Amino acid sequence: MAGLGCLVVAGYEGLHYSSWADPGAAGGMLRWGGAAIIFLAVPAAMIVVWFVRELHREAGKLGLSPMQTAMIELAVMEVAHEEWHRHNEAWSAELTQSVMGPERNWQ
Repeated sequence: MAGLGCLVVAGYEGLHYSSWADPGAAGGMLRWGGAAIIFLAVPAAMIVVWFVRELHREAGKLGLSPMQTAMIELAVMEVAHEEWHRHNEAWSAELTQSVMGPERNWQ
């Protein structure tokens, strides 16, 4: 809630900025924007930390060592990376075709 409030105030300060009427509004916008980033990033980081702890706790229940857990996490991240790469390539090709039309072979 505080992050959203800071974000609104930062937007107001940004819209209120004028180089001759209120030049200090730019600094206020940056300060309030920074506070919004902090207030919004902390809960997100806490959720990620909680999720990672739960993964490690479950891996410990399976009898895996920390190194084995890290290797499994690395493998899962690599698979997710490859799948995301394929998804982005397909989406890029679809967008290119929708804008440029079908690919032509000039021979």
